[in-house]
Amino acid sequence: MTTSKGGSGSAGAYADAPPRVEYALTALGRTLLEPIEALGRWSAAHGDAFVAARGWDD
Repeated sequence: MTTSKGGSGSAGAYADAPPRVEYALTALGRTLLEPIEALGRWSAAHGDAFVAARGWDD
């Protein structure tokens, strides 16, 4: 296995057939979970109004 790390995630590549890669969030990447979940909740609560206000529901 070879491992590659970025700022918010890491990837491990395996010499399997077929090729396989496993991805995981780093500690830094996990700090994004709360704001992303909050954006999802906001979208669920206000998405229809946002689309209507932008005129995308024509």
